[in-house]
Amino acid sequence: MNRIILVFLLFLILAVNSYSKELEKVSLQLQWKHQFQFAGYYIAKEKGFFEEVGLDVTLKEKSYGVNVSNEVVEGNSQYGVGRSTLIIERSQGAKLVLIAPILQTSPIVFFTLKSSGIKRVQDLRNKKVVIGKNETATVTLAAMVHSQGLKFEDMKIQENSYDFNLLLSRQVDVMPGYTTDRIYQLEKKGKEYNIFHPKDYGFDFYEEILFTSEEELINHPDRVGRFKEASLKGWEYALSNIEESVELILEKYNTQNKTKEELLFEGKEFYKLAYYNSDIVGDIDLNKVRRTHDVYNLLGFIKNKVDVGDFIYEKGNEKELLFTQEEKNYLKEKAKIKMCVDPSWMPYEQLKNGQHIGITADYYEIISRNINKEFYIVRTKDWTQSLEFVKKRKCDILSLAMETPKRKKYLNFTSSYLKIPLVLATKSNMPFVGSIQSIDSDKKIGIPKNYAFNELIKKKYPHFNIVDVENIDDGLTKVQQGKLFGYIGTLSSIGYLFQKKFTGELQISGKFDEKWELGVGVRNDEPLLLDIMEKAINSIKENEHNGILNKWIAIKYEKGVDYTLIYQVLGVTAILLLFFFISNIRLKKRVKIEIEKNRQREQILIQQSKMAAMGEMMESIAHQWRQPLNGISLEKDLIVEQYQQGFLNDQVIEDYSVKTSQLLRYMSKTIDDFRDFFKTSKEKVEFNVCKSIRESSGIIKAKIKNNFIEFVEKDCKHDIYIKGYPNEFKQAIVNIISNGVDVILEKEIKNGKITLGIEIDDEFVAITIQDNGGGIPSDILKKVFDPYFTTKFQSQGTGLGLFMAKSIIEKNMDGLLTAENKDDGALFKIKFRRENT
Repeated sequence: MNRIILVFLLFLILAVNSYSKELEKVSLQLQWKHQFQFAGYYIAKEKGFFEEVGLDVTLKEKSYGVNVSNEVVEGNSQYGVGRSTLIIERSQGAKLVLIAPILQTSPIVFFTLKSSGIKRVQDLRNKKVVIGKNETATVTLAAMVHSQGLKFEDMKIQENSYDFNLLLSRQVDVMPGYTTDRIYQLEKKGKEYNIFHPKDYGFDFYEEILFTSEEELINHPDRVGRFKEASLKGWEYALSNIEESVELILEKYNTQNKTKEELLFEGKEFYKLAYYNSDIVGDIDLNKVRRTHDVYNLLGFIKNKVDVGDFIYEKGNEKELLFTQEEKNYLKEKAKIKMCVDPSWMPYEQLKNGQHIGITADYYEIISRNINKEFYIVRTKDWTQSLEFVKKRKCDILSLAMETPKRKKYLNFTSSYLKIPLVLATKSNMPFVGSIQSIDSDKKIGIPKNYAFNELIKKKYPHFNIVDVENIDDGLTKVQQGKLFGYIGTLSSIGYLFQKKFTGELQISGKFDEKWELGVGVRNDEPLLLDIMEKAINSIKENEHNGILNKWIAIKYEKGVDYTLIYQVLGVTAILLLFFFISNIRLKKRVKIEIEKNRQREQILIQQSKMAAMGEMMESIAHQWRQPLNGISLEKDLIVEQYQQGFLNDQVIEDYSVKTSQLLRYMSKTIDDFRDFFKTSKEKVEFNVCKSIRESSGIIKAKIKNNFIEFVEKDCKHDIYIKGYPNEFKQAIVNIISNGVDVILEKEIKNGKITLGIEIDDEFVAITIQDNGGGIPSDILKKVFDPYFTTKFQSQGTGLGLFMAKSIIEKNMDGLLTAENKDDGALFKIKFRRENT
């Protein structure tokens, strides 16, 4: 018996030893001393998350003189924690690979005491600043300083020291630090302070980035994936259980002897930064990484261009979904998820030869991959039948649907993943509709029956004469045939059918404030499926959203007639119809020639943006023509009166002829200005910046003037030339100014003001456009340049104006466009390097 027990114990010992040998030994080099900054890794180690994936991880606290990136590149550690400046090191030849950013925005800032009197970055000139000359941590601070026309050389740089008492004792004026711990120290001592944060100046970068070497990724790709999985699991736990994580640090990792209160403060700050504009720890947006690269490149820090695709770890780059065990069991037991779609609603979706295609099809490819489950398409003949099928439980979900009271009886809904503007389509000979509310009740308007916005429009506009139509094709056909005055639908779906079937016959005549917010409709008797689909929707990355929209809104139009350029024809035609004495035939012919010349794919979005503003342009023309038309009318009345009184003579007739000719020339020039605005520049040319700015402001000056908004143009007297596309540049200026006007009108700002100026130094030319509309809310400041993103104060647009302005300035003209809040409004700044001028 004893022999059996002995054999069993020996077997157990061997088994344990065998198991321990299976764990792969790796190390993680931290970038500072132990504190909450690395809590996720402590949790992953102590809770066994690393061990679960076969890893035995050593956590290395940083000591003075250690370069984290070198440690990883040289193989002394397999993994490291670094900053956004890793991309700079990559450009300098260091073979580093980004795995996951733990913080969505950087905590690195400049601190000053309020008693120092330093209120602006510009006030740092000749001040005592603690900063390491070769310390890469300060690059974001250098970018911020540089953007305000300063350099570190303009300051009194002190020896590098991490002793924060230097600031508290006023031995130095400025000191860098992390908001996660320094704020606590300042408030604990009762010190009033100012913070200069790079993200407030357009430098919003990732920090606390988990990274590895290219060698580790090549030789151990699976291990990299496992390390990432365990690390993010540790961070999710640590941030969800801050107090427990603090207790662990106090027990095992408190080499700095921090207090519990101090660590709790740090944990709460880390939570805010890790979930800043994101719901998932380690979330990464390729566009944000590219922007980081481009900003550093613009500031001269990038030595060689970095391929972001090679810089970012790809495997496992999908957002990892954390399903409950109950949800996992549901997916395992569910044979297939049956999905009903709208079989005829392009570019959003369509059943073509039984295959699901369109925008939603691309979304469901991502969702299917993220939840590891296929979707089975249930064929239906139309949207009404799709609704009937899901009501009868023949379908589990509707691919794209909006919540309504009627549908809530049999469906639940996820968060929206598409927000679509509604527009009015009419025949091309109809005038633009300045106000949707002004549509007469005798005009019939078509909306597909059973569409959610049918219910929405009927409720908000009860005077509308709504006629139910089968689908968008049926609705637009009846508009074409004159059976309906107009059709209400989405901008993209109408545009798609315009270029497929109704070329030149129909136009967009007005836009609604309402947006169609669409998510997934889920049968309400399966709540687990709703939870799963909600997580799946949230798993879609921002760059994936943008990629799908750009693909279908832009590229899919290339096979037919250029829809956005047809808008150009329709726009000019509308102007000609308004003012009958301009030759319609001649101008239409010239515009068609321009369409054929400018069928370039990259211009489609730019033209779409212009046409989205067509209603506003028409309003502006009307404003600019009102005064000369009134003048002509007045002169006519004077002629009649003098004739009736017998005072009419040759001199009076000559004076009348001169005055009316002047007014007509002014009106003709207005047409030329607007026609030129809608032309696409064919090649880069040198153009005068100030002249283009004046022409840009002139396009909408009537709107500015008639709304009693003050427009101030200062310092635009320089003879500066830029090489680029002048018409596109004008468009960018018009979009930004128009955005400011809309904000002022939306918020009913008294004494509204827009100021445009030029700043010049040795390296940059900067065009600034500032309004006094109250500024941009901080939670959406980073999104104002996103495609199709709109806010309440942008309710007159489609969300393309600022996006296209940024694309024009940065992609087409190698400049930089940023937005920030300053004083009592928003400040947009366009910067070009002097070498490009």
